[in-house]
Formats: sequence, structure tokens, C-alpha cells
Amino acid sequence: MLVRCTLVLLVGGWVTALKPQDLSNQVSLHDIYGEGEYGPSTLYKRYVPTDSPVPKGQAFRRTIAPLTNVSDEDIMKFTDDLLDMDQHNCGHYITVHNDPKKKLIEVHKDKGDNILKKSTVRAMIKLYNFTNKNSMMPEPDYRSRNIYEFNFLRLVGKTPIFKHLLKFLNEKKIFTLGSKDLEHKLKQIWFTVYRRNNDCDGPNSSGFEHTFVAEYSLPRREVSGFHNWLYFAHEEEGGTLDHFGVEKMVDLKGKGYLVKTNIQWRNMTKTGVSMFVGTSPELELAVYTVCFFCRPDQLCRVRLNGQVVEIRTYHHNWYDKTLVASAFPVL
Repeated sequence: MLVRCTLVLLVGGWVTALKPQDLSNQVSLHDIYGEGEYGPSTLYKRYVPTDSPVPKGQAFRRTIAPLTNVSDEDIMKFTDDLLDMDQHNCGHYITVHNDPKKKLIEVHKDKGDNILKKSTVRAMIKLYNFTNKNSMMPEPDYRSRNIYEFNFLRLVGKTPIFKHLLKFLNEKKIFTLGSKDLEHKLKQIWFTVYRRNNDCDGPNSSGFEHTFVAEYSLPRREVSGFHNWLYFAHEEEGGTLDHFGVEKMVDLKGKGYLVKTNIQWRNMTKTGVSMFVGTSPELELAVYTVCFFCRPDQLCRVRLNGQVVEIRTYHHNWYDKTLVASAFPVL
């Protein structure tokens, strides 16, 4: 059950409650987008009509082609400099442990506040309050949820990585509009809610919730998603998550890691959980978005600090929209 309260962020000794004013502070959409096309009257239309003719249980998937005008080298050149631009990187504040008796992600003593000072990190953490991990329950249509999603994207839009992403998409003619339009496009492909499976009659998932948070299905005793280190550490500290050691790890040379592990969460297991560790939300969002646009449903090669790694994205067709289903590193 989702509770409207001051939910806490729990990571490795930096237990920080979100203050009541954090949740009640209203970020005006007019301040973000003005009175034009992206005003409040359009932003709150999160759900499609319930009388849609699309039958319950339809897979909502069809094949989409990769962009042949964007080469693998183009993508790797785009990602080459991302870690140097990553002003909200937390790689120096954490250690990854292989020992299952220890937390997989340990935040260094007295460094939790440093992480929380990262504006995009803090904004993303607040979004945990508005996600429903239980796939048997539809996503709640909180008006404030839209506001916090746009606030998160507004902060992402101020970062060097976002500007680099916009430049790349424009140069490759993947997306030819401005920064506000790109924020709106990210809102659509990552935060539009849809029905992922038959556990629920209504929309019960989104690309953001699946990738940057996690989901579980009680009927199938199945965990899905769990590809973000911040939420992983949040659940570890909360005592609901255990890991079984590091299966594979790539060191990003002081800027974080890529890690693959197996987990037990809420008494359900998932094997092959892979994620970035220590990187910022905007870096992961940029990498995944480029791969989603350029190599949907395929392996996408990226290069970070000289390390070539592969990213996999999946799409989900929800009525007339092509949305993110999942995104994660392949190790």
C-alpha cells in the first residue's frame, strides 16, 4: 500500500527522512513549461480511456527497427566523455562488497550527505514515494507525481550530460527540437504508465519504475527490474533485500562500477540483476535513452572510461506510444 507520508531514504548509514515540506512543496509547472503546449491541462492526462478496444492481456509489442544512420562508433563516441561530465557522480563515496554477509553497496561513513546534495539524486529519490511496486495494483494517479517527475527532469535538463544528449540527438536528426521538448519526450517514454502484464486491469508499470526502481508479481512470485544502485542500496538498508555475491563487475576507474548479482527481495529471488553503481541518474538516463532510440530491442555498445560495455533496452507499445519497457547493462 502506498502511504502519503515522509518516507525515508535508507542507504548505508545515511538515514534521511524526506521532510513534510519536501512532499508538499509545489513546483509550478508554469515555472517549468509556461502556458504553452505543455501546460497542466495536457500534462495530467496520464491514462488512456478505460473503454479502449485493446483487449486485456495483449502483449502490446511489435518490432521496431534500429537507426541505421547511427553507427556503433557514433554511440561509443557519444558515451566516451559522459563520465567526465558526470557532475553528480558518487563513485568515490561507495564500495562494492562481494561478501553476501555485507551489503553489496556500502556508502562510506559520513558521505551520505554528499550524495544527497546531488540535486538529481535527491529529486529521483523523492519519486520512490509515487511508485507502486506491486504489479497487482494499478499505479495511483497522484497529481503531485507529475510535478515531481517534471521537477526531476528539469534538474536533469540543467546538467552537462543532458546538453550533450540533446546535441547528439539533434546532430543525428533523431530529435530536432529544443531542450524543453526533449524533457517532455523523456517524460513520455520513461514515465507514461501502462499495463505490463495481466496482474492488474489498469496500468501497473512504467519504464522508470521498472528500470530505476523495481517491481514484483505475487501470483508469479517474480521480481523484475531492479537496475538502479540507489534503490538497491535503499532496499538493502531497509532490510528487505539480500544479495548472493558479485557475479561480475566492471570497474569504471574511480567513477563507479557495473555490477551483476543475484538477489532475494521480499522473499522472492531474481538472478542476473545488473546495474550501474555510483553513476548519476542523468548519466544512466542518457545512455539508456540513446540506446533505446538507436538500438531498440538489441544490444547497444557504449564506451565509458575506455571500457566497452553492452546495454540492452526493450520497448513497450501502449496504444499510439512507443515507450521504454526496460533498460540495463549486459554483463
